[in-house]
Amino acid sequence: MNKIISLLIFLVYVAILSACAISNNVQPIVQASTNTMALMKTDQPVTSPTVPHTVTSLPTQEKTIAPTVPILTATPEIRITDPASVIKNYDDLLASFNQKMKTTGWIKETNVKINYDEGTKKYWDPITDEQWYRFDSQGQVVEAYEWIGQTQEVAAQESFFKGGQWYNITNGETFLPDSTQVDFSDKFINRLKMGEKVSQESVSYHDVNAWRFSSEFKDGDIRVVCAFYFDRDSNLIIGNETYWVEADGSLKLAGATTPIHIEINADPPLQRFQQIKDKAKIIHFTKKY
Repeated sequence: MNKIISLLIFLVYVAILSACAISNNVQPIVQASTNTMALMKTDQPVTSPTVPHTVTSLPTQEKTIAPTVPILTATPEIRITDPASVIKNYDDLLASFNQKMKTTGWIKETNVKINYDEGTKKYWDPITDEQWYRFDSQGQVVEAYEWIGQTQEVAAQESFFKGGQWYNITNGETFLPDSTQVDFSDKFINRLKMGEKVSQESVSYHDVNAWRFSSEFKDGDIRVVCAFYFDRDSNLIIGNETYWVEADGSLKLAGATTPIHIEINADPPLQRFQQIKDKAKIIHFTKKY
C-alpha cells in the first residue's frame, strides 16, 4: 500500500502491491520509504483459494495467520456496483477519515503485512509495523517514528523523522521523503477509477463491521483485484488487500496490510522515542537519496 511512509520492506512486496498504489491528488499525503530488509520465509504450504474472481465474490481475510486460505463472508447486506456511486461513497468516507487526521496530537498506526513470493511459492512471515506521526496545523509531518519486525517485541528496523528527513538507525542511512504529508489511503481512488468491475459491500472484517471497496482490472498480463476497508462506525481505514486472478478464475492473495489500527491523539511511548534518538547519536549516517 504509497504511504508516508510507503514501506519498501522488500522489492518483491513493492512489485506485488504497486498495482494498488498509484499517485493521485487525495490529501493528506505521506510518501517516504524505509529500506529493504531480509526476513525469514515461512514453510507453510501453499494452497490457492478456489474463489470465483468476480469482485462481488471477493474473499475477506479474517485472520492473518493463514493467508493462503481466505475465508468467504456471507452474502453482503449491502452491495453497490454502480461505479459513480461507489467512487462518490469512497470519496466521502476518505474525506471523513482525512478530517479526523487533522490534529497536532500523536497518531499511532499498527499493522501486519503479508506478502506472497512468486519465486519461492511461499508466503513471507507476517511483518509487524508500528508508526507514530505528529503533524503541524498544515498537516506536515513534524516528527515521526517507526519500527518494523516479525514480532511486536523485536524490531528488525527502526527509523525516525526529524528536520525534513528520515534516519534509519538500523543501516545508518538517511533519505528525504517524497512529501511531508501523509496519505493513509495508498491512492486507492485511482484503482476504483480504472476498475473494469468495482463494488462497495458491507462485510465483517477482523470482527469489525466494515465497508469493502473492490476494483478489478488488468495490470500488464495479470488480472488484479484490490480491496480497501473502512470501519463503518468510525470511518477509519482498517486494511487493504491485493489478489491475483488465476488462470482457473480463482483468486490468490498476493499481499495485504491487515488489520490496520489507527489511534488518534494517542499517548506516545516517549521512552522508546528517546531510546531511538540515543542510538542515533553514535551512528555516522550516510545519505542514500
